[in-house]
Amino acid sequence: MRIPLILRAAVPLLPILEIVLLIVLGSELGALPVIGLLLASAVLGALLLRHHGARLVREIERNLNAGRLPLAETFRAACVGAAGVLLILPGVISDAVALVLVLPPLQRLLYNLLARGLGVDGGSGRAAARDGIIEADYEIVEERREEVIEDRRDEPGRGER
Repeated sequence: MRIPLILRAAVPLLPILEIVLLIVLGSELGALPVIGLLLASAVLGALLLRHHGARLVREIERNLNAGRLPLAETFRAACVGAAGVLLILPGVISDAVALVLVLPPLQRLLYNLLARGLGVDGGSGRAAARDGIIEADYEIVEERREEVIEDRRDEPGRGER
């Protein structure tokens, strides 16, 4: 997959832009308010990761235990995790991107765009069949009850009493 030129240029320029914006804000507002904003965004990021991240992980576990593939919930958890990390990192641009990632309507929009690009049904999280063919890897697993019983007898603390 080719990375667009704009993204290749943005990665090294982003820290420079963050520093320039912090300097400009510091000269306009003063150093202490800017440092206070950076500390507040870091605390907010940590709280976001702790509270919402844990809740989303529990939701993913519930769906997995119910036999559903929680792609949308996993994507939301990834957005919240990325937002939390971006808020912890010092910078104005990263904070703005983090706040965008936290908004549910934008999460749904990003998820639908990504799901469409990957060929996944956005609503159910199931793989979409293309031309009636679904490619998959599989392995046939056979387990014989007698072999399991024999293996358990060989374990220490098991067997005849």
